[in-house]
Amino acid sequence: MSQDCCQKMYDDFFGQKMAQKQLKQYLKKGVRKNSRPMINSLKKLPIEGNTLLDIGGGVGQITFELCKEGIDQVTHIDLSSGYLKTYLDEVEKRNLKDRVKTMLGDFVDLHENVPSSDIVTLDKVICCYEDYEHLVDYSSAKARKWYAFTVPRDVWWVKAVQQLGVLIQKLRKDPFRPYVHPVDKIETRLEKSGFRKIDQQYRRAWMTCVFEREA
Repeated sequence: MSQDCCQKMYDDFFGQKMAQKQLKQYLKKGVRKNSRPMINSLKKLPIEGNTLLDIGGGVGQITFELCKEGIDQVTHIDLSSGYLKTYLDEVEKRNLKDRVKTMLGDFVDLHENVPSSDIVTLDKVICCYEDYEHLVDYSSAKARKWYAFTVPRDVWWVKAVQQLGVLIQKLRKDPFRPYVHPVDKIETRLEKSGFRKIDQQYRRAWMTCVFEREA
């Protein structure tokens, strides 16, 4: 799929109206429940003074929460121009412009120009991308210390719900597709790249894993 086609699909599905709604919910109620395990796990690590690469960062929950913990610099990448605009507006309100760099587009296409960071996060991002192998390989290569992701649990009942959702999207002629990728294969790729798992948590249909690069 070309970047232009992918860009339009994500802009259509993840529009600015949805982004503004999610930001409003975050500001009112705090971090969404299915994002809390990742953020809580990262907060337990010595992250102060480190850098963050947040791929598919949405409205910026991870940026804003980890900046409170002393993250020094953030690179935020998103395919949705609506989400990126909403994020940048909030970054400015929080006086974080000097600590944040943004990139619009597909990380897999952009990865050669993306700087490495101490922490790389993909919160419910791998499940939105068909070519998960390249996404995982390229993104984990950018992580100097820690790599964290949240994906749908690779179990039958989650797959059943996903298949129903795909059917509905096909009937609506919506090109966007969610995926339930094999978690064991994702973990194997990370282990072969020199990472070891240090945390794993579940939140209903979601699974969060944090990996640390071995010395």
